[in-house]
Amino acid sequence: MESFSSSFPYAPLWVLALVFFASLILARELGAFVRARQGPREAGESEAFAMTSVLGLLALLIGFTFSIALSRYEARRELVVKEANAIGTTWLRMQMLDDVDRARMEAQLRRYVDARVAFGQAATEAEELAQYRRTEALQDGAVDRADVGHRAVPRFTARLAAGEHHE
Repeated sequence: MESFSSSFPYAPLWVLALVFFASLILARELGAFVRARQGPREAGESEAFAMTSVLGLLALLIGFTFSIALSRYEARRELVVKEANAIGTTWLRMQMLDDVDRARMEAQLRRYVDARVAFGQAATEAEELAQYRRTEALQDGAVDRADVGHRAVPRFTARLAAGEHHE
């Protein structure tokens, strides 16, 4: 027979919620039973315990909130760094193209960078959406024009063999 731990990931969510809810009720009743057996206590002690519990839960909630916010910030920062590295790599690879194609692709990349900066500086959601659409259109245009590279490879190889360099 299969154990519960092996079927745990496949159990429906409502079953897990029901099991956790039942265990919370059971823990509450067990705590009330133990408390009743210990006898009466002072009123101030009970209020202090409740306040300490609430503040402890609040501290956990704040801690988890900051943890989630920090992880989202780090993920976003990492994406920005990766995109900046990709743009830099693209710029360097464009230097292998001949002058006409390189000038056209550099202008396209500059428009793309301007669009990304405007996206980051967008003040409203509508402006952000407009800049995102502009960025997508520029990406599609760059992909459509990327075929210039295959024409430039033989020329670049010949220039490299001749000792010419783009600077």
